[in-house]
Amino acid sequence: MTCSLIMPNNTLLSRALALLFFISASLFSYAQETTYSGIEFTGTFDGTTYDGTYYTYPTGSQPWAGFANEDVTIYPLSFTDGGSITFTGATAGTDADVYFRFEYNPYPDTEPSYNTTSVTVSGVDAASYSVDIPSQGFNTYSSFLLYVTTFDSPVSLTNVTLTTTNSSTGSPGCTDTTANNYDASATVDNGSCTYDVTLTVDMNCSGLTPGAVAATGPSDGWSCGAYSLSDGDGDGVWEGTFSLAAGTFEYIYCTDAWAQQETSGLVAEMQNGGTCAPVTDYASYANRLITVGAITTTDTWGSCSVCDPSAITGCTDPAADNYDPNATSDDGSCTYPPIILTITTTVCNSASSVQMTGPWWGWDPNAGPAAVDNGDNTWTFTLDPAPTADMEYLLVVDGVQESLIQSMIDGGSCAPITDYANYANRLWVLNSGDVANVYGSCGGCVVPGCMYTNADNYNPLANDDDGSCIFPPTSTCIGDLDGDNVSGTSDLLALLANFGVVCP
Repeated sequence: MTCSLIMPNNTLLSRALALLFFISASLFSYAQETTYSGIEFTGTFDGTTYDGTYYTYPTGSQPWAGFANEDVTIYPLSFTDGGSITFTGATAGTDADVYFRFEYNPYPDTEPSYNTTSVTVSGVDAASYSVDIPSQGFNTYSSFLLYVTTFDSPVSLTNVTLTTTNSSTGSPGCTDTTANNYDASATVDNGSCTYDVTLTVDMNCSGLTPGAVAATGPSDGWSCGAYSLSDGDGDGVWEGTFSLAAGTFEYIYCTDAWAQQETSGLVAEMQNGGTCAPVTDYASYANRLITVGAITTTDTWGSCSVCDPSAITGCTDPAADNYDPNATSDDGSCTYPPIILTITTTVCNSASSVQMTGPWWGWDPNAGPAAVDNGDNTWTFTLDPAPTADMEYLLVVDGVQESLIQSMIDGGSCAPITDYANYANRLWVLNSGDVANVYGSCGGCVVPGCMYTNADNYNPLANDDDGSCIFPPTSTCIGDLDGDNVSGTSDLLALLANFGVVCP
C-alpha cells in the first residue's frame, strides 16, 4: 500500500516538474522563421544594367558593380540560426555566376558583412536554385545585394525568396542603457537599439538669416526637410533631436529647402586640413559623419571650427579677385581670375600668318586660333581662358601644317601623340603652364653655315654645317682644308673636292 501510494505521487511530481521545465524553456528560448518573397534587385550601381528581366554586368563596369534590393521594409535582417535564399534562374544563353551579399548598412557603413557562396545559373530554361546562409550570430543587416560576376552574360532571377531563422536563449531586445529604447528585461541584444541624437548648428558666423534650417543626407534622400531644426530662443544656434539607429549618420546642413547649403565651406575646410567632413572628394562635396549614440553635436555652419561672432568673414587669399584684407576668417567665397594660356612659336623663316589646328577644330588649318606677330620671328597665341582639358594640336604657317614625324623618329619629345609613321601631334597637358615651341621642329631653328672655329668663314650662329668652310693655308703647299689642324692627304682630297686655298 505504501509503495502504491508513493508511486502515483512520484509520477505526478515528475509530470509537474517536466511541465515546469517546458514552460521555463519556452520563456527563455525561442525560434522564429521569417520568409520574404518576391524580392527584386532594382538598384543598379557602378555600371550594371537591369531591364526588368535580365541582370547584366557589362564589360567596363567597376569590379564592385552590382544590384541592390530597394525594399527597405525587410530590414533589418538577422540570421542567428542561419537561413536560405531560393530563386528561379535562367540565362540568355551564356552561363552566369552570381552571389549575394549582406551589409550592416549601405556603403560606406557596411561592416559587418557576409557574402554567400557563388551559384552558376545555367541554360535558357528556368530552374530552381538555393543558397544556404550559415548562422551570423547577432549581426544585423540593412543592405541586401546581388552580384553577377560573369561579364556580358544576362541572367534572370525571379521568385527570389529569403528565409531567416532566429533562435536564442534569453529575452531579446536593446541592452544599451544609453539607448532610447533600452529594454531592462532583455538579456540578449538583438541590434535594435536607437538613440536620441541632438544636432546643433551655429548660424551666427554664416551671414545668413534663414527661415528654416535642416540636416540632410543619404538617409532622407537629401530632402532638406526630414531633419528640421529650430531656434526657439533666437540665439542663432539651431537644434533638433532625432531617433537614429546605431551605426553612422552622414549629413550636411541646408536652409529654406536648399536655398543655401554649407558644401563650399566644408570643401574648403577639408582642403585646408579639416576633419569634420570626412566623406569628401576635396572638390565638389564634403559631408559630415558621426557615429550614432546618445550625443549632441556642436557644429558650425560651413566650418570645422567654433563660431567666433567677432570674426570678420570673407576671402583671405591675397591671390583671389575678391581678397578682403580685413577678413579674419575665410568663408569660402574666394574667386580667382581665369587662367590664360600663351603659346609662343618661333618661325625660323619669314611668315605672314601662324595658326593652330587640331581635333577641336576638325583639323581645319584655317579654323584654329591665330597668333600675333611679335616682330622678331616669334608669334604668340593667347587662349583666354585656358582650355579645361588636354589639348592636341599642330602649327600652321602660311597655310602649311607642320610635320613632326621625323623629329620624333630622331628622338624628339614635342609630339607625343604619334605612331612614328603617319602622324605626330603636339599635346598641351591641362594646367601645365605656358609653352614655347618652334614650327616644324622639336628643337631650335636650323641655321646652316660653317661650324669650324678655325675657318675663315666660321659662323657662331650655325647649328648645321653646310660644308662651306674655308681654311687658311699652312706652311705646306696645301692648306689645312679639312679643319683637323694637320696638312695631309685628306687636305688634298678636300682641295680637289672644294677648290680650297692653294699656295701662291
